[in-house]
Amino acid sequence: MKAGTNPAICLSCLLVLGTTGARSAEPARPPSRADAYTAGLECYQRLDFACAVELLGAARTEADDDRERTIDILCKLAESHLALGQREEAVDVFEDLLRLEPGYRVRQDEVSPKIVDALQQARRRLRRPPEAVVADEAAGPPVLGLGLGAGAELLVGRDRTLLEVGPVVEFEIDWFIRGPWFLAAGLRYAFHDLSAGSSTVHLGGGWLGGGWRQEVGPARLGVAAGAGGVCFGIPDDQGKAGLLLVLRLTAAFPIQRNVEAGLVLAPSWIVTGDAGLDSSFTMGLGGRLGLLF
Repeated sequence: MKAGTNPAICLSCLLVLGTTGARSAEPARPPSRADAYTAGLECYQRLDFACAVELLGAARTEADDDRERTIDILCKLAESHLALGQREEAVDVFEDLLRLEPGYRVRQDEVSPKIVDALQQARRRLRRPPEAVVADEAAGPPVLGLGLGAGAELLVGRDRTLLEVGPVVEFEIDWFIRGPWFLAAGLRYAFHDLSAGSSTVHLGGGWLGGGWRQEVGPARLGVAAGAGGVCFGIPDDQGKAGLLLVLRLTAAFPIQRNVEAGLVLAPSWIVTGDAGLDSSFTMGLGGRLGLLF
């Protein structure tokens, strides 16, 4: 010790330094619920999803009477799991979100298709028995759909006075490309007896197009539109060709894991070049059986 140094002052310095060191060695206290929520949002906004999962998960475990905050936590937590490739965890979180807010929806044009698919899977889990959920998860979301419809084709306008109502059969194949959107192709056949006489007008055609379908409650609602060609006429007498424009509205209900049944409403227009530009309008209504793969 150097001359002139006060021992009491040195001892005080050592005590202060020791206390400071002991305090610095103490582990940091975990953030409060509000702090974890705020910090988790900051991680989410800067795309640090691992950090967001940790902090938002911590904020979720605390009791919270703020319903809107809880919904926001669950939504962002599920999206963070998906961003990390943790689909199963994301579906579990979406299930909790739907239990809290059964009518929760997302804007499909504003979010990733992965979010839409995970939310739909969570909704199916809550509606279906456990064994059906396990089978559905093993299969994953459908990629291909086959549909067979049969019913009656009604006539509108001038054709109504010339032809009788006749049967129609349609076959459709759908290829799901992104979320609820799909490409479609179809074949249709119908025939109508003439109101006067014994002849029958037969019609056959095909079309290409696309559509959209979405689960609404227990139903799967869809709309598809397309264009193609058609041939029609009386066999061995006369035949014509024209442009076929179709619109299909469907409502299907699952009856097994990959089987659905429902109704189809299918207005169609046939445009020919006769007399400048002639057209016919029909309305098909029938049942539909679908297979999903």
